[in-house]
Amino acid sequence: MNYLELINAVLQELNYKVVSSFSDLVKPDHEKIKTLVNRMNDMLLNLRDWDFLLREKVLVIPAGADTVVLGEDVRLKSVSVDGREFAQLEDCTPFLLKKDVPNTFALFSGAILLTPSSTERIARILYYTKNHAKTSAGVEVPALKSATDETLLSDEFAKSALIYAVCLEFKSNPQHPKYKHWADGLYQAKSKMVATSTSSQYQAPKIKLSRWAFGSDRY
Repeated sequence: MNYLELINAVLQELNYKVVSSFSDLVKPDHEKIKTLVNRMNDMLLNLRDWDFLLREKVLVIPAGADTVVLGEDVRLKSVSVDGREFAQLEDCTPFLLKKDVPNTFALFSGAILLTPSSTERIARILYYTKNHAKTSAGVEVPALKSATDETLLSDEFAKSALIYAVCLEFKSNPQHPKYKHWADGLYQAKSKMVATSTSSQYQAPKIKLSRWAFGSDRY
C-alpha cells in the first residue's frame, strides 16, 4: 500500500473523511496521522529481523585487499568468502595491527576488515536493510514521504497491523468503542507476521557488484 492509501485507510477506520490527493492533507489530524504511519511502520519493521528485509551483496575482493566497503550502514547477518562463512570479531584491533586472523572479520567505520589474501576472492554478504519504504520506481528509501511511496510491509500486514497500530496510537483511549477491535486485530496480525516469516538466505534479493574493495591504504 502506498502512503496516501494507508492514510486514507486510517481515516476511514477512524470514520473521518478520506482525501483525494496528498495536497488535501492540511489539517492537524492529517499531519499527526502522517507522522504516526511512519512511526508505526518503523515499529513493526524493527520488531525483529524479518526475512523480507534480508538483502545480499556479492563483491569481488582484489588480491592483497584487507577492506570491503559496505557503502551504507547495515545490520549484518553473515559474511562468507569463497564459500566459507567467516566469524565476526568484536575487536577490530588485530586487523588494524595487520595481524593474521584467518576466516574472521570485524566491522570498522562502515567497512568489513579481513586478513588479506594473495588471490582474488568473492565475498557474499547477507544483511538486513534499514530502509522501511520504497518509491513507485522500486528504489528503497528510509521512510514514506511521497504519496506513491510504499511500505516494505506486504499489503496484508499494511492493511491490518499497520493501520490498527496507527489507530491505537491516534485514539489511545481504552474506552474508545473500537479500541479492543484495533488491539485484537494488531495482536493477531503481528502473530501471523511472525508465524509466516521464515528466514531464508536463498530468498534474499541480490545486489551483484563487480568490484568494491580497497587495500590497507584506506586507513
